[in-house]
Amino acid sequence: MRHLVLPGGLAGTVGVAGFLATEVSRDTYVNIMDQYKPAHRGELRMELAERPTPAEFAEAVKEARAAGLWRLDGQMAG
Repeated sequence: MRHLVLPGGLAGTVGVAGFLATEVSRDTYVNIMDQYKPAHRGELRMELAERPTPAEFAEAVKEARAAGLWRLDGQMAG
């Protein structure tokens, strides 16, 4: 499963991680991605005008782990 982190928590990581952990499986392999970048008029929506910060990405990983997901992409193993 791939989950794209958006600025300001707009991707709903808590809800997505909770759904995966409870309705699919805590063993689901999850790739949490920080590759979002504003494109094609993304600047018109202020909440999508910036990339997610490293702190927002780290928070998304923390939320996924808190939901019980453990098979996260290798870059987040630490």
